[in-house]
Amino acid sequence: MFAQVRRFARFLPFLAAAATAAFAEPRLDRSPAEGEVNHSPGDGAVTTVNPPPFVWLPLDGAEAYHLQVSRSADFPETGTITVRDVDLTVYIPRHPMQTGDWYWRYGYSSGGETRFGRARPFTIAEDAVNLPFPRVEEVLERVPSSRPRLYFSPEVIAEIRAEPEGRYREIVEPAVRAAEEALAMEEDLFPEPPPWEDFGESLREEYQRIFVSMRPYTERMHQCAMAYLFTGDRRYAEEARRRLLHFMTWDVEGPSSVIWPSELGMDIAERGPRTFDWIHDILTEEERAKCLDVLGKRIAQINRLHRSMPFESRPYSSHPGRMIGFAIEGSLALAHDVPEAADWLEYTLRLLWSVYPAWGGEEGGWHEGIGYWNSYMGRIMNVVVELDRLGVPIKEKPFFRNTGWHGFYVAYPGRKQRGFGDGFEGGISRGFGNNLYRFSTLYQNPWFRWSANRIGGRPFGPVAAQVLDPDLEEKSPDGLPQSRLFSDVGLVAMHGDLANPDDNVILLLQSSPFGSVSHNHANQNAFTLDAYGEPLAISSGFYQAYGRGHHSEWIWQTKAHNAVLVNGEGQTPRSRRAVGEITAYQENGDWAYAAGDATAAYDGRLNKFTRHVVFLRPDTFVMIDELEGPGEPARFQWLLHARSEMELDEAGRTVVSAQGDARLRVRFLEPSGLTFIQTSGWDPEPPRPDRAPPQFHFTASTREARQATRFITVLQTHRAGDAEDLPEPRLREAEGGAAVVIGDRLVLWKAPGADEIRSGQVTSPDPVTVLRAGVR
Repeated sequence: MFAQVRRFARFLPFLAAAATAAFAEPRLDRSPAEGEVNHSPGDGAVTTVNPPPFVWLPLDGAEAYHLQVSRSADFPETGTITVRDVDLTVYIPRHPMQTGDWYWRYGYSSGGETRFGRARPFTIAEDAVNLPFPRVEEVLERVPSSRPRLYFSPEVIAEIRAEPEGRYREIVEPAVRAAEEALAMEEDLFPEPPPWEDFGESLREEYQRIFVSMRPYTERMHQCAMAYLFTGDRRYAEEARRRLLHFMTWDVEGPSSVIWPSELGMDIAERGPRTFDWIHDILTEEERAKCLDVLGKRIAQINRLHRSMPFESRPYSSHPGRMIGFAIEGSLALAHDVPEAADWLEYTLRLLWSVYPAWGGEEGGWHEGIGYWNSYMGRIMNVVVELDRLGVPIKEKPFFRNTGWHGFYVAYPGRKQRGFGDGFEGGISRGFGNNLYRFSTLYQNPWFRWSANRIGGRPFGPVAAQVLDPDLEEKSPDGLPQSRLFSDVGLVAMHGDLANPDDNVILLLQSSPFGSVSHNHANQNAFTLDAYGEPLAISSGFYQAYGRGHHSEWIWQTKAHNAVLVNGEGQTPRSRRAVGEITAYQENGDWAYAAGDATAAYDGRLNKFTRHVVFLRPDTFVMIDELEGPGEPARFQWLLHARSEMELDEAGRTVVSAQGDARLRVRFLEPSGLTFIQTSGWDPEPPRPDRAPPQFHFTASTREARQATRFITVLQTHRAGDAEDLPEPRLREAEGGAAVVIGDRLVLWKAPGADEIRSGQVTSPDPVTVLRAGVR
């Protein structure tokens, strides 16, 4: 028996190797797990960046990765580019490639053998922007060894100090004013909190209280340091020094670690390096050494966090994404003094080139909503501008080139709501204008400057001197398309009169491929609507505390949004699988059309939910919702939320939302047999109800259960007193779809599967047709 065991044992290494090979080889081309990126470039992709970043999925047991790129799917030895021993699952060539068709594949080494996966075809577009990966040593050679080295050169500082009332006056005065206010406060040092576990069940509440109160404190430290740069007034530097050196005593691995809870650590990592750089000349050698040691540990901690995820494969986490900019800025601040800074910079630039941003794509959208776009762009664009000063043109990445349009179309001047994403109840404040000012200068875009000027934007923050450009003239957007699709995040922004904020009507339709995760919600196919500066259809609730109570049980849920419920149930919250998709989009001048498919978001409760929106400019929308259950008949609920109590007329099949001088009338043309209900409040209430003005919630529910139904609604905006002038919408007999008449316009919608729609003497093969009077 023992002899048999010994003979069997002789084969164990071979059996193990065979099992490993059988397991590993299929995983070369495995589908991404939830939370992982997909292979890039994807099959058949047309890349607009040259060279494209190559991204693949990690393999357990791989000792090294290899990349091959070729004009042929056979990867012949001649003409194939082979890169061996890649240490990450990301590789970006350092030189542009020829445009046209290519193939790529990746492989790995294990146990002395090399295996490659399948060929993936892609095309480099003729007009692709050249964006090869830089050599970090060359970047660091451009970073001066003298200080300040971040954002301001000694020459610019000398110019500012020589003429504080000159060209730079509009950035000097706010900084000095903020610094004087900080000195006048005579604040005590901000106390380091005790270990988080000491707070027990009150951890989340105490954590939020602490980081919210700490942010203004560190911002004043940063403002004092900047005022010192601008003026040379040592009082400001001493105040910044007092605060900075206090933070250098905090335990890097304690409550201010960037490992969750992470806000305190991020705050120090964001503002600490630039403060150190700007007041460097007044610090003693001992103080400088202390700062280099502690700040180095903090940037190293971010680097460890990113590598442990690893971010290049799993970037879908909001806070680590925010830390990308901190790691780059910190590496530049510590360069020439901390040897590891070069490695931190190399790794983080790879992330910036390849998988950043996780929440957007080439069209410039931002899944987490315009509020988080504003916050995150306000940070990362500091780094983009600074890298541009150092000759690193990451600003040419399509996301960065296009994301200003996301701000332009969504963060519209005068809006009192933001639409989607946490904080949607807030308005469009000056910070949005500051971001658009940056984008206007960086890309010399006069339309961005038009918007920035109307929001009150100005050169702001550490890049204020670099983006200051008073000579750029604004340009009215009356010649621009009145709508824009951001398919990367499933968002359509429709405007009625883009050039005139007081007369504009805005509808946002969302159906996101990212699902209901991070700082967005279970709201696929939801819409919001503003008219004449007033919010008339809103996302409801108040973002006062993350992840519990009102936030998780109301805001995360479909019931809080202008969407549809099935038997009172909504979409699956907090799920990457609860996705939507914008399936159609047209901009036709006097009308626009978009459609979203949210079927997958209901986790089997629906076989179909497609929402069609036709915008008849300047003030009317036709909305068609196709709903189909999986089998058993169901009742369907159509939702609308508002800030003021709505006027319901069930017999007349209308509901009116009023805010200020603006009105929205919704007329239900289909289906028959609807029950109207209006409620107020929330279940559960926000944690600070004294800061939560009333909101109202309307439901139109089918009385009878049915397997499928179709809502056809007409949404008409108008000013108070003009209701009698509204044309009455009506359905007209049609075959193969639906026909809606509103005043002198006829809207034809072709149902899926029909060859054409016929109504009266009119036929059309198009999904949507809009005709004027006289064409019948």
